[in-house]
Amino acid sequence: MKMKATLVFGLFCVVISARGQSTAGSSRITGHVYSSQDGEPLAGVVVTVDMAQGNQDNRHQLTSKDGSYAFDHLEPGGYTVIACRSGLIGEVYGMTPPGSGSPLNLRAGQSRDNIDFHLRMSPQITEMPNEAMAAVYPLNLANLSAVYGRFSPDGTLLGIVTTGIAIGDPEQVWLYNLRTKKLFAVTEVPDLKASPMIHSIAWVGNTLYVDGDRTQSTRHFVVKATMDGAGEIPAAPPDAQKILEDPSKAYEEGNSIIASYRVRLDRPCRGCGFDLTARSLKTAKQMTISGNINGNFVFDPDAPVIFYSVISGSNGAIFAFNLDTRKSARLDLPIHSFSGLLAAKREDGGFLLAYAVTSGSCTPKLSPNGEDVWLLPKHYELWTEKRAMSVCFVRMPDGSQ
Repeated sequence: MKMKATLVFGLFCVVISARGQSTAGSSRITGHVYSSQDGEPLAGVVVTVDMAQGNQDNRHQLTSKDGSYAFDHLEPGGYTVIACRSGLIGEVYGMTPPGSGSPLNLRAGQSRDNIDFHLRMSPQITEMPNEAMAAVYPLNLANLSAVYGRFSPDGTLLGIVTTGIAIGDPEQVWLYNLRTKKLFAVTEVPDLKASPMIHSIAWVGNTLYVDGDRTQSTRHFVVKATMDGAGEIPAAPPDAQKILEDPSKAYEEGNSIIASYRVRLDRPCRGCGFDLTARSLKTAKQMTISGNINGNFVFDPDAPVIFYSVISGSNGAIFAFNLDTRKSARLDLPIHSFSGLLAAKREDGGFLLAYAVTSGSCTPKLSPNGEDVWLLPKHYELWTEKRAMSVCFVRMPDGSQ
């Protein structure tokens, strides 16, 4: 399967060029939205002003043909301004530095003009359909949560471990073919009282092995799976067992060996920042990758590149960091509902990256009013959606460019 991704590098670009005073008695915010590629004005972009404190409701407006917008009769106070449109990566003004929540402050009668935005194109993302999961778990799909995954050596198959599918949080392994888009359950859950615990998964060629046990009976089991079917076997072959016993090969978190580096995750948790450090096994030299990472990190054990996510406000990015060159590449994504990275595999001069979102789709959805529900904070429709998880695929550079 061929996928093309528009790769985006750099920081958010928000231009502020002037301040002025309004002759009216109320406050005002105006500006333009442009394309970051050619500087042309963008029409039909949803611009929202959100008052940080107070009783004033959010106000939305579509930009005109010249990319302009204007909000009059605003109450004095602090505001966040959001610009977004499907197919573009939205931006938020009023957070300096990003994520701090510092608002744009308006005094009575003040006009803040030329609050301009330069928006970039969203990458093209391929989504794994979840109809098969919905057919098996029609009542519980809303609770689905992906934990981690691993690509086959040729990058055509993805083994993924899920949890939260039904009451009792059983774990289950699924196998997905990126070319045929076929998805099926590797481990069945016939009895929720004896739901399995998955210890690790391992690929040997295009055969996936699963190591786990039944929690009520502590019965150990091993499953062998291909796209033709799956079944329990007495024991894994030696080459698979070696990988199953090594957590650094099965789980993309914690203290892991990546190429010739030992990488450690300090204060591991989801939804909070942590530190990521790496130490060379050859020179013992240590480096800090980042001090503001959100969520987990993933890697291909045979490549010196790690991937991690940073989320700030309503925007986020996935970073690729090359441990050998110390260079990084950034992919901006509209990931307000981003849930975590799942797997990475070196392929075609870059990497195939799998990540998960919880809004039910890998692409932004519009509300009846035209707003992008991924990129509008505090929007009711976002929080009332089912939390069914979708798995997304995108190509990512290795950070050595």
